[in-house]
Amino acid sequence: PKILVTGEGSWRSDTGAFIAQGSGSPIAGAPLQFPATGDTTRMRAQASLRGLQIDALRTLLAPHVQLPADIEATGVGDLEVVLVRETARSTLDANLTVRGAGFQNSDYTWIGEKLQFTLQGSVELSATPITFALLANAANGQALAGPVLLDFDKNPLTLRVTGNHAATGLQITELRSEQRDLATVVGTAALRLAPF
Repeated sequence: PKILVTGEGSWRSDTGAFIAQGSGSPIAGAPLQFPATGDTTRMRAQASLRGLQIDALRTLLAPHVQLPADIEATGVGDLEVVLVRETARSTLDANLTVRGAGFQNSDYTWIGEKLQFTLQGSVELSATPITFALLANAANGQALAGPVLLDFDKNPLTLRVTGNHAATGLQITELRSEQRDLATVVGTAALRLAPF
């Protein structure tokens, strides 16, 4: 879909400092906002989408992400992405919060209700190889996946993943999944990436 964007900004020729802000047409029901500031040594740009409708997001991503046709999903999400570039360092941080989420398939073998979770990701773009960290938390709701029932109210889940990405592949240096009173899983992995 076409996204209409408008913005305005100011720049000081004596210091190189600038301020910019803009907005765009809604994406999956959420208005796009993107402020940015910077000078000759540092730049910070942010994009936010608050009030994402999960069912509309699925339609938007359909050409790129294939999900089973009979899965229905609902919920509301807030997404914020921040890019910071300094003299010798560039980082990208993303935060996603989803609340009131649910899903189900036509056979009712996959069901989720009242789900709430957060995803936080950070990428060190200037590192060689590029490093990343991911933190996921689920503390509300229930999910049924076939014969397995997950009750995040009683057994909240925390997942931590760190690693790096280079031309040779993806290296997971630490994976730790903890679900209170249920299970703790730790591990590492090396994945070789190949073109589709």
